[in-house]
Amino acid sequence: MFSLFLSELTHTLETVPPSLVQTCVSKFEISIHKTLQEMMTNEIMPSLISQVLHHVTNNPLHTEHAMNFKEELIPLKTFIKENIECVQDVMHVNDSQMQSNADQLRQDISELKHAQEAQFHYITQQIADLHNHENDKLDQIKRRLGDMNQIISTLPGKINPPPALEEKAPPPHLHYNNPFLNYVHNAPPVPQEPIAQHPSENTISPVPLAKGEPEWMTLFPFIKHDIDKEVRREIWKAIPKTSEWETFNGELPYNHELWLQNIDVFVKDYYLLDHMIVSRLTTILTSTAKNWYLGLRNKHGDKSWAWWKNAIRNKFGTDNWKWRVQEEFEADHFYLENRKIHKWFNTQRDRLRAFQPELSEFLFCTKILKQCPGTLDNAIKSRYKGDPSDMCFDEMVIIAEDIIAKTMRSTRPTHQSSYQSNRQSSQTQYPPRKSDPQKSDPDTKKTTPSPNGAKGPKCFFCQQTGHLSKDCPKKRNRINNVEGQSGDNNTGEEETQDDYDFDQPLNSEDEEDDKDSALVLAMQQHDLDHPI
Repeated sequence: MFSLFLSELTHTLETVPPSLVQTCVSKFEISIHKTLQEMMTNEIMPSLISQVLHHVTNNPLHTEHAMNFKEELIPLKTFIKENIECVQDVMHVNDSQMQSNADQLRQDISELKHAQEAQFHYITQQIADLHNHENDKLDQIKRRLGDMNQIISTLPGKINPPPALEEKAPPPHLHYNNPFLNYVHNAPPVPQEPIAQHPSENTISPVPLAKGEPEWMTLFPFIKHDIDKEVRREIWKAIPKTSEWETFNGELPYNHELWLQNIDVFVKDYYLLDHMIVSRLTTILTSTAKNWYLGLRNKHGDKSWAWWKNAIRNKFGTDNWKWRVQEEFEADHFYLENRKIHKWFNTQRDRLRAFQPELSEFLFCTKILKQCPGTLDNAIKSRYKGDPSDMCFDEMVIIAEDIIAKTMRSTRPTHQSSYQSNRQSSQTQYPPRKSDPQKSDPDTKKTTPSPNGAKGPKCFFCQQTGHLSKDCPKKRNRINNVEGQSGDNNTGEEETQDDYDFDQPLNSEDEEDDKDSALVLAMQQHDLDHPI
């Protein structure tokens, strides 16, 4: 039957298309492979692994190999542990280094931040100062424009003056109603004051230039004074010696503008010419300035004094110098203990003129007062009765000196007054004894002549020389007259009171005695001899 089945199946398969047979065979193969794979995975491999594990666990040789393997792993474990610890130490060192670097970086950033803030504040202050400076210049321009408008408004009246009114006699009927009493009234002639003719000031005018002269002579001409030669020759005889001229060394700190101003004063006062000034430059210039001048003189030769002034300003009037002068001005503050008031104010004004010469007199005073204490600034402004914008520099210095001398400067006790007060206290504690041979009688002081031939000390009581107030006879007579009713019991008190030294400076302890003496003296002047 099976062979019959196979034969029939063969005949049947022959009738089936080969593609269908191939497809069925491939599907059957896939199903068989899948079944076998599942069987291997689920049944054969687990049982095989379990048997192998069972055999391995039950094998007696396995424990020995395991122990040997552990012993071999111990050095490797220690080596790995040491390396890990080294790596950990390196990481800790790097961590601390990174932390210190981070702190240093944080500090640098903080310093940079503060520096940037300071620079920003400085720039802001400079901008504010420039803004204030521009506002001041604008106000100054406005004031000048107002003055110009006022001058322009007065020009028509000066150019075309109104016609002079003719003096006419008043009519007679203006005096009396009665015509017989009228008379011709002639007003007395008004005396005309002679107009003082001011002599024209001698101005310095440049020499007229001819064609073909160099350009520097046009920009910096030679000096020419319009004055008589005989008069000029007499004035030249009074020119100070070169050794009396102020020198300039060109080393910081310096003020070349003030030095040039002094020379210009000599030029105007003594009518100096260019060669008279330039010939003295080798003497009045010293150190760095002299070396610079000699090098420039060899290069350019003879030039006018105006040319040399411009060269000196270009050389020494640098921005760095102006910045240093400004720093000196801002750092120099006035203190009430400073006794050289005029010197400090003049120095500050010269510094201001050095780096801000275009400021007006009002701005000079304002900036200088900012360097003074607030109390002095307010006191000066309140003491000045006019408009603050009209206050000049000299008035400000005079007011400041008066305020400091009278109100603000603290009166400190001198060494002499403290010594005398100590002497007075020691005399009261330890009165002199009559049996003491070291102290001489006070009358010997009176008779001893002075070594210099002077008249001697002056009494503060009677204002006469030759004795002290404690030995004044008028004072003793006054005490006898005023205290005559007290009797002889108070003679000891009078003697101790007369021992007081009235010639020492007044202090808080002897103010009452001075008031009493002044009161008694006033009583004597008004014939009030009886005590009140």
